[in-house]
Amino acid sequence: FVYFFCPETKGMMLEDIEALFQSGKQPKSPAFVEIKSPQQSLA
Repeated sequence: FVYFFCPETKGMMLEDIEALFQSGKQPKSPAFVEIKSPQQSLA
């Protein structure tokens, strides 16, 4: 659940995080999806 619905917020200011959640984007939109490195894809 957390992997798909909580975006990475490391290094973001609270105002940026608030704007991200209030933007109305769907959880699977590119703004929310974590990009995996090739090493993670092989696991």
